[in-house]
Amino acid sequence: MSSEDTPDVQDNNPSGPQTAPQNILFRPKFLLGIIVFLSCVIVVGATYIVRENRLRDRDKIIAIAQDESGTQSKKADVTKFVVDSFSPLGPTSRTSVVTVKFSQPIADGLLVEKRSEIPPIELSPAIQGQYNWISNNQLQFLPDAPLAPSTEFTAEILAEAVNSTNYVLTGQRNFKFSTERFRIQKSDLNFAYDSNRKEYKVAGRIMFNYPVDIDKLKKHLSLHLASTKLLYRVKSAGVHSTVEFETDEIQRLSKDQTITLGVGKDLKPIGA
Repeated sequence: MSSEDTPDVQDNNPSGPQTAPQNILFRPKFLLGIIVFLSCVIVVGATYIVRENRLRDRDKIIAIAQDESGTQSKKADVTKFVVDSFSPLGPTSRTSVVTVKFSQPIADGLLVEKRSEIPPIELSPAIQGQYNWISNNQLQFLPDAPLAPSTEFTAEILAEAVNSTNYVLTGQRNFKFSTERFRIQKSDLNFAYDSNRKEYKVAGRIMFNYPVDIDKLKKHLSLHLASTKLLYRVKSAGVHSTVEFETDEIQRLSKDQTITLGVGKDLKPIGA
C-alpha cells in the first residue's frame, strides 16, 4: 500500500517526541518585572539605612586631634550637648545656688582630663564659691556668702571648660538672674502736738527691704514743709532696715501743711 493510501493515525505514545510549553520563568517580561521589584527593594532598604545612620549621627561630629608638630591622630566621634536647664533665672533670693543640667553625661570625661580645675561658669559681677558635680550631667555652684542685694548677674557657660575629647557644647550659653531690687517697703509720718497745739513734731519711720548704713542714709534722706527743708534726728545708728526719725518743732499754721519725705535714688543697701 502506498503512503498516499495510508490513513492518518494519532500517536498516543507518551514516550514519543512532543513540544513542552515555554517556562514562565524565562519570559522576558516576567524577568524584567522581578528585576524592577528587587531594585525597588534595594533602593528602599538603602534609603532606610542612610536615614537611620543620619539620625544616629545627627548629634555627632568628627574631630581630628593634632599635636604641635601637626601630626593628626585617628578620627573620633564627638557628641554635641546643650544646656538642658539653668537655675535660677530672673528674680531670686540671696541664698540661691546655681544649678546647670547638661543633656549629656560629660562629668567623667572632664575629671579624667583634669578640666575640673577650670571654672565652668563665668559670673559677672564675680561671685566667690565652690563648684560641685552632683551627677554626671549636673553642675552646682555654691556661693560662699549670700548674693549681693539689688544686683543683676550674668552667667556664661565656658565651652573650653566643659568640652572634652568626646563632647562639645552647643546652643545657649548665657543666662541672667537677679536679686530683689532695693526699695522702700513702708513709710509712716505721724504728728505730735504740744499741749497748746501751737507746735508739733513729725515722727517718721521708713522700712527698707535691705539693711542700710544710717550715716549714708542721712545724706539721702530729706524732709520738706512746702519748700522749706526740715531738720531731723535719726533715733538709731549703725545698720538697720527700719529707721526712725523725728523733726524739730514746727510752728502750726492755720492752713493745712504738707510734709514731703524724700529718699535719694543713689542710696544703696549694705552689700550692693
